[in-house]
Amino acid sequence: MGQPTGPTGFDQIYSTRLHDAHNDFDFWLGNWEVTWKRWAGKDDYNPTNISEHRVFAALDGKALIEMAYEDSVVRGSKTAGFSIRYFDDRLQKWVMFQSWPGLNMTNFSSLQGIHHHKRIQLYKKGKTQRVFMGNPVGTPYDNRYTFSDAHPESFRWESSVSLDSMRTWATLSIAEGTKIPDFESLLDDKKQWYTQGDGYDCNDSLLAPLKPYLGQWTGEITYTQGKKKNKYRVERVLKPFLSGCAALGYQINYVEGEIRKEMIFVSYLTASDQWIFYTLNDRMGESHKTFFATQLGEEVTFVKKDTLDVVSAGNLRAFSWKSSKLNKQTIEGTIPDKDWAFKIDLVRNEE
Repeated sequence: MGQPTGPTGFDQIYSTRLHDAHNDFDFWLGNWEVTWKRWAGKDDYNPTNISEHRVFAALDGKALIEMAYEDSVVRGSKTAGFSIRYFDDRLQKWVMFQSWPGLNMTNFSSLQGIHHHKRIQLYKKGKTQRVFMGNPVGTPYDNRYTFSDAHPESFRWESSVSLDSMRTWATLSIAEGTKIPDFESLLDDKKQWYTQGDGYDCNDSLLAPLKPYLGQWTGEITYTQGKKKNKYRVERVLKPFLSGCAALGYQINYVEGEIRKEMIFVSYLTASDQWIFYTLNDRMGESHKTFFATQLGEEVTFVKKDTLDVVSAGNLRAFSWKSSKLNKQTIEGTIPDKDWAFKIDLVRNEE
């Protein structure tokens, strides 16, 4: 059926395939209908829902992006999901970031893993939030995602958990994907990049503090090192996403004849009562960066924290983000010990 076309609004960072150096997930590129099954005890699994997924490469093939929509009500909500994964050259592992928020409940999780024996297996650690398999709240566990049986038109995915330091595993969920043509639920740009508007969205108030920063912007970025200054053109797009529970976008810097690209994901994490700013650039060998803030207003400082068990790329420890009414914004950051700084001045485009 060929590769998927670039989703509306992502044409600047869309890629037809993953980079040849790290293309383990090439089989997953395309559009999919996925049937989900949930463990019902012993060897029984009950069908729960069907979802539609668009999977495409971005950032010149460095990363793989998954966008999904469940056309079923699960636990009182319809879910629009998102994941981005890339191969971290320092770790020699795939690193995955994902957010599948429910109604007015947002969070993120992450996994890491490798491709071996014709399977891709990603892992994360956690502690149970409820009594689980007879174990009390707070029991340590390991979670494993496994992609297997990958074919041009189908694949199998399963989520398993271990409560004994990975000696034994119980498979909790199974997903079986079948490739399909493109589908309408993710085509309409009026829905603002997968915001569905079907009555299961997050409340408008969730992203209200982020509203001055949303939209399409152009301007310039100024790099300062010592007494030397250089200015270059920059474009930024940031729009509502995941049924209004987050914002997704990208930035393009035109630097000395080069086009530098990066993904941006911003959300308010209801579980931890803080804002997250996740970014991944197109430079092979560099990891993602994650910054956090407790409040968001006309001026906010995001502080870098190493999450997902990955040391964030670069030396920038924090940046400030300021809005001026609804038509201007400024982003600034410094690295004092290197006598280096940047400043981005943006003006909102007419939309």
